[in-house]
Amino acid sequence: MKRAVRPGIVVLAASAALGAMTSAPLAHARPYEEIRTRGEISVCANPNALPYAANRPETPGFQIEIARAIAQRLVVRLHIDWIVPRMRAAMVDCDMLMDTIASPDVQGPAIKLSLPYQTGGVALAFAPGRPTVA
Repeated sequence: MKRAVRPGIVVLAASAALGAMTSAPLAHARPYEEIRTRGEISVCANPNALPYAANRPETPGFQIEIARAIAQRLVVRLHIDWIVPRMRAAMVDCDMLMDTIASPDVQGPAIKLSLPYQTGGVALAFAPGRPTVA
């Protein structure tokens, strides 16, 4: 005989799980000495975001190639955590995140930024004779 699941129990369990996740300490990049001791640095990347990153050995994307070059320069292995969306980066505790919109004015010292290797922008295109955005 199957037991019926009471909705109140499900809500309570979900609330407890959510509370545990949100009250957990924030993840952060490991110090350089710890990376050297472990022999590994980690990067968080989107597994399906070419040309930036992809979970495909034959076409890894340029962010993965940059991360590999950094690991090689530090003489450590590279560990890739495939994440979607960016918010999961805090859950897997990666050392590097190459694909993020960062503004020092907003994040302050919470994120240590390198010099940008790429900048971008957004533009809207309108057909001739069509209304535009004011």
